[in-house]
Amino acid sequence: MASASSSAPAPAEVGTAVVQDKPALQLGWVCGFNKDIVGGVHSLNNGELFYPAAHTGVIYDTQSGTQQLLQGHINVITAVTVSSDKQWIVTADTGEDSMLCIWDRNSGSPIKIMFNPYKEGVVSVDITTDSKYLVTLSAPEQDGDETRQYLSVWDWTNSDETGPLCTALVGTQDVQTCVVYSRSCY
Repeated sequence: MASASSSAPAPAEVGTAVVQDKPALQLGWVCGFNKDIVGGVHSLNNGELFYPAAHTGVIYDTQSGTQQLLQGHINVITAVTVSSDKQWIVTADTGEDSMLCIWDRNSGSPIKIMFNPYKEGVVSVDITTDSKYLVTLSAPEQDGDETRQYLSVWDWTNSDETGPLCTALVGTQDVQTCVVYSRSCY
């Protein structure tokens, strides 16, 4: 019996597929952005921009021409916001297995992830000026002949909180597309 040695990691067999220890593809550059997101492009410090492109958040440095990619969504990103101090970036999506994610802007790492915040996901998100609370608007949900949407407030900085502080049914049959905290009320 002959044997061979290699410095490459051995693949693991899963069913009939062979899986390597490293990803088969690695995203290196994103071209384009999600134009349908209200307030989707944000100016960060020192000539940097943040914007969503499909399943990825992009921090683009206009001076160096480089991108930092925030990856993890399995659905197209449908809502974004950035804290007033530019420290936190929030992304959310709609669809099956939706998520709401808060990213550290400097490291590009996810700090907190809320899976399936609503049945159909999130269509809009905003953050308070002190960066403590998020407000989210659900994607429309069909309940028989009725279309329902929900509005929730989240204390994302509290590690004990796993769900929203409160959730309310939006009191109209018209589909809402945007939610914004009033900057002068608190």
